[in-house]
Amino acid sequence: MAFTVMIEECAELLQTLSLADFYDEVLVRTGYLAMLEEKDDVESRTRAENVRELKSSILSYMENSDAPTLSGFLEEIALYTDIEQYDADADAVVMMTMHSAKGLEFPNVFLVGVEEGLFPGTRSLGDPDEMEEERRLCYVAITRAKQTLCVSYARQRMLYGRTNSCLPSRFIDELPEECVERVGVMPRRPETERYERPRSSLYGDDGWYRPSAPARPARDYSSVTQTLKKPKANVSFAKGDMVMHKAFGKGMVLTVLPMGGDALLEIAFEGCGTKRLMANAAGVHMTKL
Repeated sequence: MAFTVMIEECAELLQTLSLADFYDEVLVRTGYLAMLEEKDDVESRTRAENVRELKSSILSYMENSDAPTLSGFLEEIALYTDIEQYDADADAVVMMTMHSAKGLEFPNVFLVGVEEGLFPGTRSLGDPDEMEEERRLCYVAITRAKQTLCVSYARQRMLYGRTNSCLPSRFIDELPEECVERVGVMPRRPETERYERPRSSLYGDDGWYRPSAPARPARDYSSVTQTLKKPKANVSFAKGDMVMHKAFGKGMVLTVLPMGGDALLEIAFEGCGTKRLMANAAGVHMTKL
């Protein structure tokens, strides 16, 4: 009875909430995510990460749909892979997880999302045992290819509903250089630069990579602070606007949330990831392009 009531209440919420807010509310009411986090085993942690990442798909669907609905979203993501029915003779691309690919081989394999924080995952970055498990899984994925292997990573990715800058996975530089053809990326870094200078990434780990861009020099923001205390005119920003910030550089407005006489902006900057800024304050040191 309680389950039926919860389903009916959720159905009513769908009439008034956006898909993203509805997703958050369902997680709270069902307690599913909290249950997975409480178990805290490898399988539960993986499921919890998948549940959180679902929000990225919802936000992407909402941005590209004129009239987003739950049924429309479900239709869009209705892509299933049934390994048991895999037909080796079919003229089609097969999409599957690395775990599902164990024991199978293909002429050409595309390995995507090979980025710090994704592969290896964030939870393995501080745990040597889990890191080795991720490395073994990477070996499984690589050895599925009989002829060619294409490994790719993104410079920016929406993860758990937020857009962040990405760093290539440490596993990429562990590949034999004579077997690798790099396309559209910076040359391989010298050994000393890659391994002797740790850095803290946006994922909160102490890894072996450094961003290719040099560190920004320390800035004196005293003039900005004084300017913010003066009266200022409201500046209007809209989703999709390209902006130039004096401190953060060039970026694009992802969302605009009105808040009284102001608005909360979420902006993806090319050099430092996503920032949330108040429109009136940001207008002092940010201009539209």
